[in-house]
Amino acid sequence: MSSLAIFVLFLFNFITSIDHFKQDEITSNLFYSSFRINYYIDKEEIGFIYYDKFPWFNFSVLHTFYIYPPHRKQGHGKELLKYTCNLISLEKNTWIYIQPGPFELNNINCSNETNLIRLIEFYEKNGFTKVNKLVSYLACALYKIIGIEEDYNHLMVRYS
Repeated sequence: MSSLAIFVLFLFNFITSIDHFKQDEITSNLFYSSFRINYYIDKEEIGFIYYDKFPWFNFSVLHTFYIYPPHRKQGHGKELLKYTCNLISLEKNTWIYIQPGPFELNNINCSNETNLIRLIEFYEKNGFTKVNKLVSYLACALYKIIGIEEDYNHLMVRYS
């Protein structure tokens, strides 16, 4: 397939998805900007994702990625992730990071190993890979500095 055909296909998919996605800027300052993307079907919100863009370092971090339970296992998570990653790629960010960690809105700490393994497999199917040890250790230090408790051993990245 030619580059032009790929671009036309991407543009068509992007334009037809506009009705389903709504992006809001949450915070913006000199160091980063935060965004929320809501995913709608028939005017009903079925999920959302937040991401932070760090222009000085040319990367973004996805977090709080959630599809409401009645809408799971229907491909909506894949669509929201694909849309978000394509949008970030258009913003010329080279790396997209995500910290897999299952949670439910009513119980943020409901993580279990089975859900974590499924999430990691989901992200791998969508182009993410585990980061190398150096980046993992840097993430550990950053998490401690900013006071969050995350398992840095599962940090993943996708190159756009």
